[in-house]
Amino acid sequence: MSPTHWMVPGPLYAVIAILLVVIFLHHSALRASRVARVLSLGVLAWFWITATPAIGNLLVRALEGRYPAVDTRQLEPQPDGWVVVLASGQMFRPDGSAAPELDVDGWERVLTGVAVWRRVGGTLVLAGGPGHGATDSLAHVMRRIAMDAGVPAPAIQTAGGGRNTFEDLKAAAALVRSPGGAVAPHDPAGRHAATWLVTSALHMPRAAAVASSLGLDVRAVPCGFRQVKASSWRAWLPNNGDPSLWRDGLHEWMGWFVYRWRGWIH
Repeated sequence: MSPTHWMVPGPLYAVIAILLVVIFLHHSALRASRVARVLSLGVLAWFWITATPAIGNLLVRALEGRYPAVDTRQLEPQPDGWVVVLASGQMFRPDGSAAPELDVDGWERVLTGVAVWRRVGGTLVLAGGPGHGATDSLAHVMRRIAMDAGVPAPAIQTAGGGRNTFEDLKAAAALVRSPGGAVAPHDPAGRHAATWLVTSALHMPRAAAVASSLGLDVRAVPCGFRQVKASSWRAWLPNNGDPSLWRDGLHEWMGWFVYRWRGWIH
């Protein structure tokens, strides 16, 4: 283990520190107020909960469980279909200038999108901002990766300009609804071409809800599952690696309520 793991305090150390404070405040020789004692116990409980993997896992599983994993090898070819991939990563430098760079989730999404496209064909739509060009958007970063992975340029369309999930999907929906897009032109019955939506499993409920509010009937292909389905008793002990589950899980839950409030999902 790197020495930095011990040099940088994590939630486990915070739990230990607060536990010592609680013991100190509740010691018979110290006349601490009742409010101070209650607050100390509440803070200890909060740190314990947020540092416990098993509890963070429940928060994540409540979202990821809505859309099961898809075996891309079982997908049927559909040459008139659309595969929409949502980007994830850094968009700006500290000075506010554009600096698109995919994070781990972004790489997972684009590689999954390429895998889906290889099975179903059609058009690969890569969505992500903040700009529209080759050097200022996550969409074009994913485009380069997809082309390196063997997807021909004519089969790729980019939807830039978006700074959040709603804007990304709105730009992607405009492409899918374009002439020859959502409705296969050779189909006199007006059959809608299939649209697959690729994003992280934790992000999928919010993304799918936005797509539905925009009138897109998507087939969810979640990737990058974070939940642990068979955890041991150790998951009920505080762990320095758990805050990422809470951080990302709370981000999605808060995002869901904000999107409802803004009318972006129904």
